[in-house]
Amino acid sequence: MGSDQRREKQVNDELHTHDFCLALKDLVMAHHKVYPRLPPRDIFFEDLVYRAFRNVGHTDISLSTPGRSQEDMTISGIRLSVKTQTGYGTNPNRIIITKLSTTEETEWESSALIDRILRHLAEYEKILMLRAIWCDPPCFHYQLLEIPTPLLERMRDVVVEPTGRRRQKRSLTASVIVDGEKAFDVFFDATDGKCVIRNLEVSQCYMLLEWDQPVPEEWQVNWPTRTYQISGRQSRRHVADGRGGPSSSEGRQSGLYES
Repeated sequence: MGSDQRREKQVNDELHTHDFCLALKDLVMAHHKVYPRLPPRDIFFEDLVYRAFRNVGHTDISLSTPGRSQEDMTISGIRLSVKTQTGYGTNPNRIIITKLSTTEETEWESSALIDRILRHLAEYEKILMLRAIWCDPPCFHYQLLEIPTPLLERMRDVVVEPTGRRRQKRSLTASVIVDGEKAFDVFFDATDGKCVIRNLEVSQCYMLLEWDQPVPEEWQVNWPTRTYQISGRQSRRHVADGRGGPSSSEGRQSGLYES
């Protein structure tokens, strides 16, 4: 095992332990006692992550200034970015990161934009994401996962090209290919200057924990309906380039959700 792979395992062992995942699950469940039909998101979820680390014994934690384009917190010297995808329509198999980073005043051309995002990714070592799939009968199927930064860094090999119908400053996009298959799409939105990651397969990430959070009957009025099938297959592990990972067995019994 090379030094990078040893570092990957060490970081995983230090941060995303089973005790931490269970502590975070308990806090999400407590959140739903106050907000039965609203998943935690953004800075509210960041606070739950902070408290979960404290609850399992971490004391060396520092939070970053909200709104700054950097890591969200540092735990025992390990820099962590925290993301959520909890909106109605969240796909159980495909991840969207709506704002990996802003491009600020970066020159609007491929090499400058890609370099800007790679420098941003270098500012932290781990990306922790909570995803909420809206299911019917009314419940949230939660996925707590780690997105491998080495996989996102594979965008260094692409050239983004114009897309859309705008006549002036146009959005730019490209597909990132890994092992002959599309791993994800990178999209630079000209309207708000954000870098968006689309169509990133859940199976390429480290699944830490899955569980179902029921919605009380009195809060089920006007519940949106979707048909989703949660795959029971284990995620693939590709240690060399940071793709895939072991999947928790907890929550796998849910199987099929139908509208």
